[in-house]
Amino acid sequence: MKNRKKTGLSKRVLVMVILLAGVFLQPAAVMSSVLDIPRTDLDRQYDWSIFLESLEVTNYLNYKGSKLHPLTKVRIFIQKSPRGNTEREDTEPFVYEDFWYYNGRCIGMHRKHKMGLPKDSSGVIVLRKCADKSNQAVAATNAALRVLVDLQLAQVSTNLLMVSPENYEEIAAALSEFGFFRGIIPSSGKQLGLDLRSYPHGREERFYLLPR
Repeated sequence: MKNRKKTGLSKRVLVMVILLAGVFLQPAAVMSSVLDIPRTDLDRQYDWSIFLESLEVTNYLNYKGSKLHPLTKVRIFIQKSPRGNTEREDTEPFVYEDFWYYNGRCIGMHRKHKMGLPKDSSGVIVLRKCADKSNQAVAATNAALRVLVDLQLAQVSTNLLMVSPENYEEIAAALSEFGFFRGIIPSSGKQLGLDLRSYPHGREERFYLLPR
């Protein structure tokens, strides 16, 4: 009896590994699909740009009783501009890392490359339009804040998050969920500010991280 239980458990674990491998080993998306803003505009203003693309993963962990379906995948691209590229590095976008979310909660991450951005350089984080304005917006916002931490640790500068007008309010609400509030300036201590801007340019507000 114990051997049968172990065999059954082993099979379920194997199936889970195979399904997760299918998620983590998906081929890279087409790079050009993330460029919603003319590259010339970005290259003229910034040393680099980071793009976040979110999509619902419907073909994995989709079985009766699944507690991890549907998944949201957030893929992060980095694009260096010729402006600050003193070492003549490749300026084509590359995949930095992938995140997986369920119901707005991060359940996995796979880093594919080093960030490799020059110290004290400056850039922008761009969120592509989210088809699902709830789960995808929360996932993309959370991933953007995680990237922001990476940038701070690497002593690379940005405080600008660009989003589509259709997702502006969803992203603003998600920022509030993670402790960033619009127009409220902390009375003491270090102030971490983040500018949220819609593109084409329209709305712009500053959010501050408030300690909890």
